[in-house]
Amino acid sequence: MPSDEELRSLLHSIQASDVVESRTQLISQLAELDVTDHNQRLSILHSLTTLWEDFTCLDLSQCMLNKTILHVATTYLESDISICLTQLLALGTKASIWCRKHMKMTLMSTNDSQEEEHYTLFFQVLLDILSHSAAVLSALAKLPVSTGKELVSLIETFVMELLNLTKDSILEVKKILTFGPEVLKASHTVLDTVISLCKAYCNNMNLDYDATAEKDDVNHVINIAKCAVENLVDLGIIAANAGGDLVAVLNLSWKGVVTLTQLYKGSLAVKVNISEIILSLISLAKGSLSCAGKTWSTLMEPVSMAEAKRIFIPVKFYLINAARIISYYPSQAFSIFKDITLCILIILTFRIFLGEQKYLKSASEALTELLEPTSIHLFNSLLNSAQLEHNHKCQILDWLFSDIPISSLVPKDESDPMHGSKTFLLGQLSLFVNLLRSAPDLEDDVTLEIAKKLNWLLNILIDENVYSSILAFPTFMLAVSPTSMWEEFESFLLENFFHPHHLCWEIIMELWCFLIRHAESDKRNDIIIKLCTVRSVAKQRLVSGYFCFLDVFDDESSRKDGNGMFGAPVFALCAALQSLQVSISDTEVKTVKLSTAMIQKYNNTRDNSKDQYLKLLSETLGIISSMKHLYSSDEMEKLMLELRDLFISNSGTELTKCKPNLAAFVAGLGHIEFEESDDNLKVAASWELFHMLLQERHWALAHLAITAFGYFSARTSCNELWKFVPEDAALSFDLELGKDANEERFMSEFKVFLDKEAANLKTSPGENEAALLVKEGLVLKQMVEKMISDGMEVDEITRVNKKRKFPDGISEGVSLLQNGLRVIANGITLWKQNQLDYSDINGEFLTRFSHLEDAVGHMAASIE
Repeated sequence: MPSDEELRSLLHSIQASDVVESRTQLISQLAELDVTDHNQRLSILHSLTTLWEDFTCLDLSQCMLNKTILHVATTYLESDISICLTQLLALGTKASIWCRKHMKMTLMSTNDSQEEEHYTLFFQVLLDILSHSAAVLSALAKLPVSTGKELVSLIETFVMELLNLTKDSILEVKKILTFGPEVLKASHTVLDTVISLCKAYCNNMNLDYDATAEKDDVNHVINIAKCAVENLVDLGIIAANAGGDLVAVLNLSWKGVVTLTQLYKGSLAVKVNISEIILSLISLAKGSLSCAGKTWSTLMEPVSMAEAKRIFIPVKFYLINAARIISYYPSQAFSIFKDITLCILIILTFRIFLGEQKYLKSASEALTELLEPTSIHLFNSLLNSAQLEHNHKCQILDWLFSDIPISSLVPKDESDPMHGSKTFLLGQLSLFVNLLRSAPDLEDDVTLEIAKKLNWLLNILIDENVYSSILAFPTFMLAVSPTSMWEEFESFLLENFFHPHHLCWEIIMELWCFLIRHAESDKRNDIIIKLCTVRSVAKQRLVSGYFCFLDVFDDESSRKDGNGMFGAPVFALCAALQSLQVSISDTEVKTVKLSTAMIQKYNNTRDNSKDQYLKLLSETLGIISSMKHLYSSDEMEKLMLELRDLFISNSGTELTKCKPNLAAFVAGLGHIEFEESDDNLKVAASWELFHMLLQERHWALAHLAITAFGYFSARTSCNELWKFVPEDAALSFDLELGKDANEERFMSEFKVFLDKEAANLKTSPGENEAALLVKEGLVLKQMVEKMISDGMEVDEITRVNKKRKFPDGISEGVSLLQNGLRVIANGITLWKQNQLDYSDINGEFLTRFSHLEDAVGHMAASIE
């Protein structure tokens, strides 16, 4: 070990030397000294820090000097650095700042031999600085958290400048030719040690529970973590945009961000913008998908599954890390829930877009496998958070199922194939269906709010892609049936029992049937009672309200009355006729006259009430289609001519909303006895109305039109049915190309349709069914006789002074018997209408049924 005097002499010589090469040789002698005294080490490191010049060098000598300084300083890292920590940090900070400046200059230098040698030497120095600094960080992580203000400031500055140097090195790594891989490896080591330091600091401070920790100490630890996280985010974005060249940096950066945000939890949220970090990940995912969409949309050959997965795997990586951060910071994530939701909608919409393209089927499958589950998990992690308030969850769902102003969130790009509200509507639908399917995994409050959004799905069902999603309804029904959310779902079914739209009503009926088939007996009985109550009360009110409206329709004051919607009784009755057997005796054909009046008022009105009359016209046509006797009235011809003039002369889209009920109306024209001649105004109007409907290309209207024509064809007396079919009927065209209309194709498709209808719908009972009716009637009779016999065995003593109250089971049984009798009565009525031969059992069966009705009627009266 040198004496103090020898050391001072050597340090003085170094300071006094004006020649860089001589100074470098003298400094190298310091490395050969065996210095163990703490004060001597402090003197050496202080001198080395002073000797490191801030300006960038112009030749090899300055780089060699700095390389030698680092070599000497590194020899003191093997022992306890706590004594000389201040000097090491100051030197490391100066070195990082100098190296950043020098790297920019070096990368702009020429390629002559001297510059090339200088270039090589500089990057050796860069590697030495990164290695030396990583070693300082590793040693620092083993020490207790520093408390002195000066030292705290030095540590924070050292970490900041080192991360800046590391970030610049990675950013310029493509330009660093020979040393690129080594610089990348050294940078990776620095990032790893920074993350380790943050972990050690957090564990030493125990931020959640250490009440004795000084505020300055806590701030210091959080400041280091803040600096690390922000630089890791920047590096993660740089690596993501590097096109796959920085995969190791990409993984380390974002995993480091997730680790530190989870480790520091709420403490970090005070100083770091967590929502911006989530947005960065979301933006990277969206950017990758947008780039892929634009590239693939112009391809003329299939995209392979491997290629698609290569694109989607990084996107999945971004989404997974975003979901992990969201799970720890739901409040911060809520502030950007629109961006998060929009990203998920883009992913689900992109899947639909890919599936519709000829060459992108494999890409759609890859997205379904890799991204769809992850995106749903991301959304559920936000909705399911216990830290998020209920009203915030409601706000997310309310926005999701609203008319999202896409233009305000995504700048319109004409080259973007996915842009458009209808496209995003399908994305909304896909997300909603996934929410229905994942109901068992969601919290009760979330499932309840989803149940409240079921009407949203009914409102968009006119799209064929939406209609196919109804299979998710039974899944959701099963998920909520044993929970408190069932009441909300049951209310949804009851409220839409009379839904005015035919498609929605069909779905509601399917759900009721599914429920009745699979529900437990107690629940099934409860449901039937509720439905019967709804039906019986509704029938009386609907009919009386409808005729009251007919009586006051011409009164102008009725339209000015602001109490409720004008024409509400008409809407209600039309909707109910689909599901209730309502018998209406309109002997004065007021309904037909009302329809004619609606057309005239529509034609003569120029204000906002025009649309109101059009809606009422649609509903009255629906009502007429359920009242066969009205087709034989004298007013029918006038109505048909008015309808022809209205629909044929008007080429706008405003009449489209009337066409579903118009289809039901023209189907009923089969009940009219036509005189088939060109002079017959009725039959001519029928031709034109059917022509107009059968030309419809919309899938739902085309289905209604062919259904109406099938019903008409089965009942009309007309022989020349071909006159009702236009040459350009929708079913006449080639299904794939939509060209080449052909009458034979129409008849072929029409026959297929009729065959399906015949297979699926049986309107009259066969012999076996008739025998079954008889058998069930006899069983019902035996049950009644037994109940009467049991009911007569009553203890006379107990009923001397008061009337005995019957048990609930008997009342329920009698109610079921009455319902059974109604079913049999309806079957007999249908039997007679179809004029089946029932003479061989007519007398005996009907007599027994009549006695049975009397017996059940007496029983019902006795227990009231």
